[in-house]
Amino acid sequence: MTENVPEKRTHVLFSPATRWMHWLRVALIVYLVLTGFEIGQPFVLYNPLVPTWKDFLMNWVRGTHEMAGFTLIATELVRIYDFLRTHEYKDGRVLFSKAAWKKQLAYYGLFGRKYRHPGVRYGPLQFAFYAAFYVALILISITGFLLFGANYNGPGFGSFIYHQLGFLYPWFGGLVGVRTWHIWLAWSIIVFVVGHVYMVVWNTVENRDGTIDTMLTGTHMRVDQASENE
Repeated sequence: MTENVPEKRTHVLFSPATRWMHWLRVALIVYLVLTGFEIGQPFVLYNPLVPTWKDFLMNWVRGTHEMAGFTLIATELVRIYDFLRTHEYKDGRVLFSKAAWKKQLAYYGLFGRKYRHPGVRYGPLQFAFYAAFYVALILISITGFLLFGANYNGPGFGSFIYHQLGFLYPWFGGLVGVRTWHIWLAWSIIVFVVGHVYMVVWNTVENRDGTIDTMLTGTHMRVDQASENE
């Protein structure tokens, strides 16, 4: 008597360029969060005798924070282009599947059986998470631009941003509102990262399909079993 054992086959899911961009974004987000906390509430370089705008190390932290931000924006533009070029947005149809939502929420909530979403790269929860993540990245980039421009009164790119995007300050509640939005958006990204890590680890452990390896090797285990009911 032979058992109906699922057959696992590897297939390429992410290209080397996509993987490099992913880990670059990870490094940039980690650095931006750490330096952002330091800029907002100095805890390492704090010197009560020296104003932060005169502190060389603080200016270095602020400058590298801005450069990392511009680099992250560049990776966002590339990712959005790739999202459209590969028609990845078509996976969004899974958002309208009530059954898929029910199964995946139960799965990640530890109440359901194994969940797979054949035919699309992401399940509804994952697609919604990623969509919200990139909306947050776009908004935090805009608020970052506004904060950057407000600190430069002379000629240059900062002045250009301040004058060309100045109409956006009232939309966020003035400069103080822009800063508040920037901080809360940063926290939303931190929450996303925690949720993302949980889903990836849990999916790897439960399905044993090498989900974590997809961003290291680019390959993914595809489970084939015709008799299995999804």
